[in-house]
Amino acid sequence: MEPLLKALRCDDKEVRKSAAVALGRIGDPRAIELLVETLGCADSELRQMAAWALGDIKDPRSAEPLVNALRDEDSRVRKIAASSLGLIRDAKTVEALAVALDDASAEVRQEAVRALGRMKDVRVVKPLIKALGYETISNYIWVVDALANIGQPAVPSLIEALADKNKNISGGAAASLIEIGQPALGLLREAFEKEKDIIIRGKMLDIIEKIAKE
Repeated sequence: MEPLLKALRCDDKEVRKSAAVALGRIGDPRAIELLVETLGCADSELRQMAAWALGDIKDPRSAEPLVNALRDEDSRVRKIAASSLGLIRDAKTVEALAVALDDASAEVRQEAVRALGRMKDVRVVKPLIKALGYETISNYIWVVDALANIGQPAVPSLIEALADKNKNISGGAAASLIEIGQPALGLLREAFEKEKDIIIRGKMLDIIEKIAKE
């Protein structure tokens, strides 16, 4: 352990990168302080490796530094920071990851979606539904999967989203409900009985029938 920590302090960039990777794989929390320090260094590649290693260690103490890294000038650092936060799953990072859904980089947005989906926190549902309206197909698919991964807590908001005028949002909500499956049926049937709009009732009935066939 000590030789790796020493290597992370040396002047050779490649040695420092290798040390960061090794420390992440070992997963020893004693490396956190030095990895956080590396996360603030001038070299973007080293910042990437530090963010990756902190995610591998999965210690909540790394959450705040990684949230700060979501504002890094390098999109690759932001992407890895989002991914690592998804591995740590600290509920205090939900708001920061929700902000990352609007990142200029599609890759960062995608990792933020995945991270939020892993947390299964009801607070992430509405930001994720909003993200269904983004244009990239890959992002759309990730959001559907993330919402489905949250499961039943996401169902009420997904049912509400079926009425959204944005077809990506309403269609994504329908896809998520179908993927959630049986746990969504009870609330769907209740909503169907109360709904007066014929078009939305048709959407609900289609979802119910598809789930019932599974």
